[in-house]
Amino acid sequence: MEIFLCTIQELPLNVKSGLVSLYNRIQSLIMDTCIKYFFFLKMNNV
Repeated sequence: MEIFLCTIQELPLNVKSGLVSLYNRIQSLIMDTCIKYFFFLKMNNV
C-alpha cells in the first residue's frame, strides 16, 4: 500500500487529479449500488 502511495506522489498533477476523480466516481457508484440493493431487499422482505 505504501509503495502505491509513493508511486502516486511521483505522478504529475493532472494524472493525480484524474485518479482521484476516478476513485471518487467508483466509490459513489459502489455506494449507490449498495443503497439500491439494500432498499430492494427491504422492500422484498416486507
